[in-house]
Amino acid sequence: MPFGPVNSRKELRAERLKVAREALERLHEDRRIMLINPFEPEKFLIRGDSTLYDPTDYKSLARSLPEMRELLQEMENELQGKLEKSASKQSEIDQIESRIAQTDFGVVELDISNALRLPLNKIECTEFLLEIGGEIYIGLSQIPVESTISNLLHQSNNGAMDRVSIQLRRFGNIYKFKALETHQTEIHGLVGQFISINKYSASLNKPPLELGKDTGLQTQNYRLMEKLNSYGEKVLSVVSIKNEKMKISTLANEKDLSNFQIEIQKIEGEISELNNSIAKLEPYEAQELAGDL
Repeated sequence: MPFGPVNSRKELRAERLKVAREALERLHEDRRIMLINPFEPEKFLIRGDSTLYDPTDYKSLARSLPEMRELLQEMENELQGKLEKSASKQSEIDQIESRIAQTDFGVVELDISNALRLPLNKIECTEFLLEIGGEIYIGLSQIPVESTISNLLHQSNNGAMDRVSIQLRRFGNIYKFKALETHQTEIHGLVGQFISINKYSASLNKPPLELGKDTGLQTQNYRLMEKLNSYGEKVLSVVSIKNEKMKISTLANEKDLSNFQIEIQKIEGEISELNNSIAKLEPYEAQELAGDL
C-alpha cells in the first residue's frame, strides 16, 4: 500500500500511522485467531470476522516499511525533544520550590499554630480603632498610626471606594481614634487585628464576598486566611506573600509540564504501536524482496 500524495508532514504522518495500524489490526494474533480457509487454502479466515484477507496484501503493506521506519525515527526524535523540554520545566519548578523551602517561612501557607512557632522577624505592628458614624474599623499599622490615619483620609479625599473611605466622606472625615495594642511580629499583629474585629463587631472591616477564604487582612509580608481544618472547623492560616508570588510564577510551567506529559504519553503509545506493526510486517518484507528478484 504505497503512500499517495499528501499536503503536509502532518498528513504524511497520519497516513503512515494509518497504514501501520492497519497492519497491526490485521496481524495481531492476540486479538484475532487466523484460520486456514479449507475451501480456499491460499487465503485464510479471521475467526469472528467474515472478511477474507489475501496474504499478498501484507506484502503490499510491507513495501511501506521504509516509510514506517522513517516515521519511527521522526517520532523518537520528537519524543526526545518533548522529554528534554519536560525535564527543563520540571527543573525550573524544582528550583522555585527549593527557593521557597529556603525562606524563613519555608512554604506558601501554614496554619496559624505552626506559623506562630516559627522564629519570626520582629516587626512592630500597632492595632488601632476608628469609630466613624457609629461604625467601627480596626486597623493595623507598621508605621506610626498617625501616618496611617493620614493616608486613610488622603484616600477618602481622592475618591477611594472602600468602606472606610465612603464612611469618612459621608461624615465629613469626623472620626474617633483609639490605640489598642502593639505586637512584636506581623503575624501576631494580624491575629490580634482579627480578634479585635470580632470583639468590636467592626463592620467597616467586612471583606468583599469575592475574597472567599481571604479575610482581607494583610501586612507587608503576610496575608491572613480562614479555612476549614480536618474536623470541619474554621481555623486561621497565614500566607507568605513573597512565597506565593514565587509559587504563582510556577503555574505556567506546571501547566506546560502537564501538557508535555500528555503529549509524551501519546507519542510513546504511537511508537509502541508502530514498533509492533513493523515487527509484524518484517517477515513479509523478506518475501516481497525475494519476489522482486
